[in-house]
Amino acid sequence: METPMNRSTVFTLLVGLLVIQGSVAGVVSNDAPTSNNETNATPEASSTTEHPAEDNGSVDMDAIMNSSTDNSSESENESGNSSNGTSETTTASETTTTEEESAATETATTTTTATETTTTESTTQSETTTETTTTTAAGDQSGGDGEATQSSGQSGSQSTEAAGAQSQRTGGAAGGTDSASARTASTAGSQGASGAQAGAGRSGGAQAGSAQAGGSQAGGAQSGSAPSGAAPAGGAQAGGAQAGGAPSGAAPAGAGGQAGGSQAGGQAGAGAQAGSGAQTAGAQGGSGGAQTASPDAEFDVTGVDDSVAVGGSGTVAVTIENTGEDATDAVVDFQSPSGDLLFGQSPTTSRFVGEWDEGETRTIEVTMQATPSADTAEYPVRTTVSYEDDDGNAAQSAPLTFGVTPAGEQSFSLGSVDGDLSVGDSGTIAGTITNDGPETATDAVLTVGPNASRDVIPRQTQVVLGNLDPDESEGFELPVIVDSEAEPGLRQLPLTVQYYDEDGNPMQSATLNARVEIDEESDDFEIESVEPAVEAGEEGTLSVTLTNTGGNVTDATVSTQSLSGGILFGQSANATRYVEDWDTGDTRTFEYDVRAAEGATGATYPLQTSITYDDSDGDQGRAGPLAFGVTPGESTDDFSVVETSSSVQVGDEGPISVTLENTGANASEATVSLQSLTGDITFGRTANATQFVGDWPAGAQRTITFNATASNTTDVQSYPFQSSVSYTDGDGDAARGGPFTIGVTPQPEQAFDLDNASSTLRVGDEGNVTAQITNEGPQDVQNAVVQLATQGQNLNAQETEFAIGNLPAGETANVSFPVEVTDSAEAGQRQFSFVVEYDNRNGDPRRSGTLDTQVPIEPQRDEFTIEPANASVGAGSSETVTLNVTNNRDSVVRNANAKAFVDAPLSLGSDEAYISRLGPGETKQIAFDVSAGGDASEGQYPLSVDFQYDTADGESTLSDTYEVPVETTASEGGGILSSLGLTVGLVALLVVLGVGWVWSRR
Repeated sequence: METPMNRSTVFTLLVGLLVIQGSVAGVVSNDAPTSNNETNATPEASSTTEHPAEDNGSVDMDAIMNSSTDNSSESENESGNSSNGTSETTTASETTTTEEESAATETATTTTTATETTTTESTTQSETTTETTTTTAAGDQSGGDGEATQSSGQSGSQSTEAAGAQSQRTGGAAGGTDSASARTASTAGSQGASGAQAGAGRSGGAQAGSAQAGGSQAGGAQSGSAPSGAAPAGGAQAGGAQAGGAPSGAAPAGAGGQAGGSQAGGQAGAGAQAGSGAQTAGAQGGSGGAQTASPDAEFDVTGVDDSVAVGGSGTVAVTIENTGEDATDAVVDFQSPSGDLLFGQSPTTSRFVGEWDEGETRTIEVTMQATPSADTAEYPVRTTVSYEDDDGNAAQSAPLTFGVTPAGEQSFSLGSVDGDLSVGDSGTIAGTITNDGPETATDAVLTVGPNASRDVIPRQTQVVLGNLDPDESEGFELPVIVDSEAEPGLRQLPLTVQYYDEDGNPMQSATLNARVEIDEESDDFEIESVEPAVEAGEEGTLSVTLTNTGGNVTDATVSTQSLSGGILFGQSANATRYVEDWDTGDTRTFEYDVRAAEGATGATYPLQTSITYDDSDGDQGRAGPLAFGVTPGESTDDFSVVETSSSVQVGDEGPISVTLENTGANASEATVSLQSLTGDITFGRTANATQFVGDWPAGAQRTITFNATASNTTDVQSYPFQSSVSYTDGDGDAARGGPFTIGVTPQPEQAFDLDNASSTLRVGDEGNVTAQITNEGPQDVQNAVVQLATQGQNLNAQETEFAIGNLPAGETANVSFPVEVTDSAEAGQRQFSFVVEYDNRNGDPRRSGTLDTQVPIEPQRDEFTIEPANASVGAGSSETVTLNVTNNRDSVVRNANAKAFVDAPLSLGSDEAYISRLGPGETKQIAFDVSAGGDASEGQYPLSVDFQYDTADGESTLSDTYEVPVETTASEGGGILSSLGLTVGLVALLVVLGVGWVWSRR
């Protein structure tokens, strides 16, 4: 236990401390710019901390000394419980202050009033400021600009003394220039900067080195945002950071123990460990008030399946289990911190899941792309789940992290390249293609690149390699011709591998350059010149000039061969010429009639010439083949396409019209041909159609219409067609214009929509199914009829067709079908299917697809409701019992015959009643004469009634039996007098009848 300082020593220390503090605060206040946060912090800090009343005119020095001594004692008592790191900091603080005592003493006279006033405020507040300021900081931080933060440790005697010492070393807390700033800075020095906080400088906790109204951070503790995804909350490192400040949430060991957030009133945040940079439950960086995680929001990543390759894209399937509570409108957010692994071009993406019950597992698929600079290492991907809980409150899970490891970039290598080539000769380039992985290449094809040397002309541009597994190789041979004008030396032939990846996507490798050497020409003949005079799609001439560079020859045959279909000699690929004698140095020119393929403009087609001959010794010799290329000129057409239009629909027929203009001379016997270059749109069963035009004057336009058919699989996109004109020119020669490539876009398939379906169906009853049919277009339809295609069991449609007539595109018609539901049907939803039959614009019958809808069938109910209107009979008497009968159906009931039944002691005088018509919900009365026996007891006896009636469609139906209670009451009077009265009445009746009979006999 250290010896307490005496009062004079304490006073000297306080005076020196406050003088230094005032000097440093003034400098910092002048240098540091005032930010918005500082301005806003001032009222918050001042309103949070309550200060005692000040009296600058009278200072009680004894009170100051007593208060200082008490605080010094309390500080020393607390230091006994502090860590070693804190004790060292306190010692350093005292030493520094001692060295400055002389300077403080010299200035004490001039600063006594201000110093004493400030000391009184600081000392008086020291016991209460810690809790009050910390509460303000935590509250400001949680509101602030949305940086969700968390306290990273505890404040107490450790952070208190460390902050105080650090504050003295740096010349006092970096604080404001007004009295509130001074008070807060003093509090921060003695209480461990409990008001300081991480972030952008809130009230009660400004950044070190930046004077802010309302308070400043103690000891140079570094403020600012925490690393991504984990911002500390509830206050910055209060004295826990070294001078210069460690990042928030990452206090170095020995710098004050746990990173200091204030603990006044309990820890702010979730009590993260020191230096962890820990997150709050669901804390997120950013602005706008990030949502904290719900304690019940618990999700686990249970599986990850990825197929992403470096330089390519692929699918990442993440399986997540809800281990917390039921979720509604769940959204899964993904974030990739690395720029080498993205969701398309974005580092974030979201997927809507919807309902997600507790214990349920969902697999979410996203497409990710790895840049060419990505490594084959695991990249972290974060995901959070946002949703509404059962109470409708928004909730969010804590971030879940999983890894995605891109596979190596797909590559191929070229090896064992060999070519036996010489100038003007044919040859072969051979080599080996190896799949270097990592995936299998399907349907691989080796292709010659478009920038190949003009000296080496491929005779074919593709070689099929087939399927190549990783590390599998496949040899190839590529036939080529070396141009006769080529110079000997090395040439480079660019090759690429086109293939499909494991997901079926078309891919292409990087360029593989095959280096081959061309040797010098060694033939006895050479090509002097090649002069083509032919245009694409036209006939022309080809002149080839050869020179004999060897000895004299005889009987020479020159054979010229076209190695492609681009240039033909009439209909053949070969042509020959004969030379009887060909002496050394002589030159011969051979002319051929050739035809260039349509669309051959700008392309060079390979040909070769070979010579067979007899030399001077009579031996047969051969020279060549000598290779050369022919490039047809651009054709000049006498016709041009002006306009095209199409009304053909997907899955239907329609016209395609082409308007052409004769831009040349007068033409006759003209025919226009249209060829489909796709199998989706045809002319009947063929891809070609031709129409005769006849005479076609110069400058005239003609519109030719062809009837085409589009299959059901046709998409609404542009399909290529070629149109050409064959005609006779003014010289009587056959000529051809075109071909002209045009695009035809079919109209969408005729569509109908069914909505607003409803029904009045009920078990055991007849009702109606109604709906609205809309013609979605694109064309008007005629003679439309809606058919009820399916209806299900226990349902009997009374009508299955409803005629609409003409229905323009966009118009709607109402349809209704009467349907009877049998007694054995079950109540509930039933599906009904409809189709629309109609005539298209050509009058051809067409049929739509099925239109499905569901309507309810209500539970069965009685046909009638029977209620007694007058149903009371006295014992031994007769009464008319009246019943109210209500039609409980939705349709009219006709010819309802009621039949009544009773058991003893009741009897019926009349047991039938009739109702001619009873509408839905209508009520009418029926009556029966009912008698009760004289011995009938008081009480209720049943009267049974059923009905035989006709339904709305004329069907006769027997209803269920209804029971109606009849009340029997005791008769009035009785005994002998009653019996005597009855007897007298009967005798009187007999007398009257007898007299009448006698009278009638007279």
